Amino acid sequence: MQYRNQPINEKLAELSSRQNELKKSQEGKKQDEIPQAEKDELSDIEKKSSEEKSKKLGILSEYASKNSTIQQLIDLALLQNNMLKGEALTKFVKRSINLI
Repeated sequence: MQYRNQPINEKLAELSSRQNELKKSQEGKKQDEIPQAEKDELSDIEKKSSEEKSKKLGILSEYASKNSTIQQLIDLALLQNNMLKGEALTKFVKRSINLI
């Protein structure tokens, strides 16, 4: 599998597909019946998948922090759950006025 120049979602889909294949092939087998190579590959895939998810989260967080509309939506969700207070609430109100 080649992962270097693929978008993150494609990488995650491929990794997930291969992970599901490995888990399916291991169904009904005892741990000592599963070849070590398969165990290692599954562990490697889980690690790569976790890394890709972290990258994706970082990209989305960076984008959201620079986009006032997305930040406004996040703050609306926090406000609805009574979790927006203090300075964050003040920024939300100022941003709301600017958007209007």
